Amino acid sequence: MIPRLFTREEAEALLPEIIPLLRDLQRKWAELVDATTAEVVLRQRMAGNGHALLGELEALMQRVAAARMAAAEVISRVGAFGCELKDPVIGLLDFPAERFGRVVYLCWQLGEPRIAWWHDIDSGYAGRQPLDP
Repeated sequence: MIPRLFTREEAEALLPEIIPLLRDLQRKWAELVDATTAEVVLRQRMAGNGHALLGELEALMQRVAAARMAAAEVISRVGAFGCELKDPVIGLLDFPAERFGRVVYLCWQLGEPRIAWWHDIDSGYAGRQPLDP
């Protein structure tokens, strides 16, 4: 299936709606990382004879599951705009677009004032090039 192709203007018009979602996702992602790390640390503490910590482990597992679901819900909402979330930590998005007669990505990161970069589909962030000469 050919993705929706955006012009720079169309993609930028969506940013005011997407930015609050990305900020929310950053908070939820941080909670997911924190809860997952706490679970790993607790499981390490439990190695050997940690039966007394089973209640704490159960609570952490529920926290991880809830954080995962909350992050997934925001990721789904961002994806519904037609862009691709590349990194939830820094809020990196790619918008499929046409440039030079081929499909490329318009690349934008949370905090950038506008979409000013593009890259080939297979080059990723490291291959970013300015849209304007």
